[in-house]
Amino acid sequence: IYITTLTKKNSASYGWNLFGIPFNQSINLDDLEFNYQGTSYTFYEASSEGLIYGVVYHFDRENQQYIFLYQNTDTLNPGYGYWIKVFVQDIELWYLPSGTMDRENDQDSPRWSSWTANISAFETGGSGETFIFGEDSSATDGDDGPPLDIQHAPYPPPDLVIYSMMDSTKYSVDTRYGPDTSKTWDIYVEWKGSGSTTVTLTWDVSQIPSDEYASVILYDVESGTSTNMRSASSYGFTIDSNEMHHFKIICTNKIYITTLTKKNSASYGWNLFGIPFNQ
Repeated sequence: IYITTLTKKNSASYGWNLFGIPFNQSINLDDLEFNYQGTSYTFYEASSEGLIYGVVYHFDRENQQYIFLYQNTDTLNPGYGYWIKVFVQDIELWYLPSGTMDRENDQDSPRWSSWTANISAFETGGSGETFIFGEDSSATDGDDGPPLDIQHAPYPPPDLVIYSMMDSTKYSVDTRYGPDTSKTWDIYVEWKGSGSTTVTLTWDVSQIPSDEYASVILYDVESGTSTNMRSASSYGFTIDSNEMHHFKIICTNKIYITTLTKKNSASYGWNLFGIPFNQ
């Protein structure tokens, strides 16, 4: 069943296409066929050949955030729109009933084998999004493609977004090589709504690695505030419309003691410090 023709219109469009299932039946990614220049490809094959980006983006209406579909068994439902990115002109998208195409070389994308953590951004009106970071022994610190590194979905929605950046490309999932002795993620939060709003970043402390690094810090570049992600589970700040707020997630085997300062000429720069651990 022919669905639509996906196209990369020009450099400004970046190849994003929005499609839906034109019949009252749920299907899997494995049921999609991509036809390009007379050759048919499964979803996995089209991604491996560089014809498409190997993630389909679905906006969750209830939770107001994107869901990433990349496993062959992930489901596409009628009545919803799905974003997909293509790298070539005019590649046809077809629905192929299960079992009618040779999938001998097809396979599921690998899952993570090390650790991942979610950090979610929510504003007072309820808009929000989640960024996923972590480490894997098969990853690099560059773009490894899905599922290790997943590019951010196109706008809109939502009004509040959170992402990391590599080579001017935004990512919703950013997996680096590990284990390691130190690692830093630069993440950004953008508010595209009107006026200013209060944003809360939340994370699950149990997802933060406890044995690989001596400390895991969320550092607010704009205010200079550091938050221990192992003991705290949230951080709040105010952001203006169309503002981009910069944070760093810093994993290191160094242990922060204190900040030394020279307050004024009368103090002569003297500081008193101690060792904050039993060693």
